[in-house]
Amino acid sequence: PISTEVLTIKLPRTQEAHLSNGAHLMVLEDHRVPSVQFEIIMIGAGGYYDPGDLPGLADTTASLMDEGTATRTSEQIAQALDTMAATVSVTANDGSQVATVSGSALTDQFDPVLALAADILLNPSFPEKEIGLYKVRARASLEEQRSDPDFLKEERYAKVMYGGHPASSTGLTRQSVEKITRDALAAFHKNNYVPDHAIIGVSGDITLAEARAKFESALKGWTKSGKPRPTVVDPPDAGPLKVSL
Repeated sequence: PISTEVLTIKLPRTQEAHLSNGAHLMVLEDHRVPSVQFEIIMIGAGGYYDPGDLPGLADTTASLMDEGTATRTSEQIAQALDTMAATVSVTANDGSQVATVSGSALTDQFDPVLALAADILLNPSFPEKEIGLYKVRARASLEEQRSDPDFLKEERYAKVMYGGHPASSTGLTRQSVEKITRDALAAFHKNNYVPDHAIIGVSGDITLAEARAKFESALKGWTKSGKPRPTVVDPPDAGPLKVSL
């Protein structure tokens, strides 16, 4: 006989609230372990919104945000996270609509970790030194990509299937990595990392009231931009079956 008890699933429910800057806060309490995880998701800051002549700009922006702020160097950020046994990272994948600032910390270290994450989110300085080092690594990676038949296949497939649609992007190119400048990174960050349609997900040893107060305080400098919610369009029809070399 089948026990109906083991088939009964009760999924936990989030508690939700809106912050004053327009971001939507979702909290899932779990006090079994003294730690907190969070994600700040910006709709409109992913690779889908790369300028046509600068593929990979969103990913490059995200990759360099934690390499220095107005008050912290890359080394200071890394050392602080190591000392607190915490993580903070920024990601923005090719073709994605969103960029994400993620972090985790022990409960007693959550406040300073959130302050550090807010500094990375709001005040990236995009140091020229770090941009130069990133480009050196990117050039080497691009050379390796172009010698990989699997990558060339995926690149060709994306162009054939999606044409000029953002879904066809495979990230940085040899041309775009040379054209990306500090000004381009700063402009993309300013225009796209806005709170108006952001979602903040928090789970762990924290209540909704605590999370709301902490994020309101840490992100008090993150104000509404008034931008409408970014839109997306479907790629064109791929047409009849064909072979592309």
